Amino acid sequence: MVRVVIAGSFFSLAAVFFSCSGDFGVVLSQARKPAARSQVARPQKYSAFPHDAKGHQLQCASCHTFPSSNWNLVRTGPAAFPDVTDYPKHESCLNCHRQQFFRGARPAICSICHTNPSPSDSSRHPFPNPRELFDASPKGKLAVSDFEISFPHVKHIDIVAAAGGARSAFRTASFTPIAMAEESCVVYGMPRSVVEANLYDLSVPLAKMANTLVEML
Repeated sequence: MVRVVIAGSFFSLAAVFFSCSGDFGVVLSQARKPAARSQVARPQKYSAFPHDAKGHQLQCASCHTFPSSNWNLVRTGPAAFPDVTDYPKHESCLNCHRQQFFRGARPAICSICHTNPSPSDSSRHPFPNPRELFDASPKGKLAVSDFEISFPHVKHIDIVAAAGGARSAFRTASFTPIAMAEESCVVYGMPRSVVEANLYDLSVPLAKMANTLVEML
């Protein structure tokens, strides 16, 4: 016996079969309708701005200005370099969240930037960049960065700081090896291994690292 399964709309032709004797038969069975899933609306949390939300996956320049007007104020002297160091303007919020922006006397969305949202208080949380200023604030002590990167040094030290005279193509491919200067290190470990193995081109203090990288572009 050969069976062929055919799906219908309201009724399913579950089996169409031909027997060796020439008999022909069709078996009808009512299709089961899948149970409707109850969808519970997830409440929007407007007191946070997750960059991984679908509506927030835009070009950075859609909200941020580069460089920010205060880039040489939050960092000074040789440590200062053009960067995004301030919150976007109100227009960036209004483009998508005009309704939430004017909801209540203290809109929750305003608390993303402002410490005490009100017409008489314009004080704001430190911007998450530079991290040292933000991390010292009450908001920074509880915040988790959307752009956190984990780099397990213990897994890479054998590759980056391997002993031996010749540099491998992996370690020198498309970049200039720069070692952090000893005076900038709390623990002079990985940079020291690179220096001792003569696998570096430059040794730069941390305060001058950003400017060095910009000059190399």
